Amino acid sequence: MSSLGNHPCFKGLLDAVPLSGFSGALVALLDADNANIRVRKAALDMGSSERLRDQAERQLRLANAFTGVTKVPQILSDGEEEGCYWYDMEYVAGLDAIAYLAVGTRTKIDKLLHQIGAMLETQAKFVDDNACDINLHQQIKHKVFEIDTSTRGKYQSLLAEIITAIPDQPIFLRPTIVHGDLTLENVVIDQKEQIWIIDTIPSPFDHYWIDISKLFQDLVGRWFLHRGRSLSIGLVKTMADEVFQRACALDPRYSGYHAILLALSFARILPYCTSEEDSNFVSDRIAMSLNNRPDLQRTRQ
Repeated sequence: MSSLGNHPCFKGLLDAVPLSGFSGALVALLDADNANIRVRKAALDMGSSERLRDQAERQLRLANAFTGVTKVPQILSDGEEEGCYWYDMEYVAGLDAIAYLAVGTRTKIDKLLHQIGAMLETQAKFVDDNACDINLHQQIKHKVFEIDTSTRGKYQSLLAEIITAIPDQPIFLRPTIVHGDLTLENVVIDQKEQIWIIDTIPSPFDHYWIDISKLFQDLVGRWFLHRGRSLSIGLVKTMADEVFQRACALDPRYSGYHAILLALSFARILPYCTSEEDSNFVSDRIAMSLNNRPDLQRTRQ
């Protein structure tokens, strides 16, 4: 447990096994050798406790909304140590969607696509009637400014391109439930072929378009390559086309924001880049997303 150091939420837990990720929290497997196996997620420090509480609340809301649709790990317990919030949840044994698809048959691929479609349809219907409508342009600009501030202007010119790409006419969205980081790594298929979604994080705004864009982070941006993993180009293109069609069927306006939201999805990773390799990979994906905007494609034609 050396990488967990002396963090108060892991004191005395000598068998804790650190897990990797970009969630901005400490995550570890506890009691891996017995029936009490579970995953603990802990705030890095007191200042990040509120963010982690938001993740826990988001996970509970998703579990409630997705009853009968897909599975979400149950939160078993939570608490606070020296001002740092933590919560324990079910451990899900299985393959993430990248590993599953790499060896999957066409039947399995179709099943996963059907499940993703059912999830998005559920999210689109699960509207928060008590919340104000989302000014999409305003929220994108706010998140870009936040990223620029946290990265101290390192990517200022690149981030400015996201702002420039926003259409002139504003649109408003009804708030829905959202996962926040719905990449293929956060979709897990267990031994019973049940599909789980794991590792929620705070979202720039609460709308399922964010989750669609995170799926495209893998399906178009091929984020999994950064982890040294691979999938057939034909497979991810087939999946991308299917998910895009489903997204546009739910709301035709999505097509006009697809490239911008994909760029924003990658931009959200920038504050967590710890090397030039990370930074270059993510920056290239942002530029690629913006260069594939429909308005630019029409201009080139």
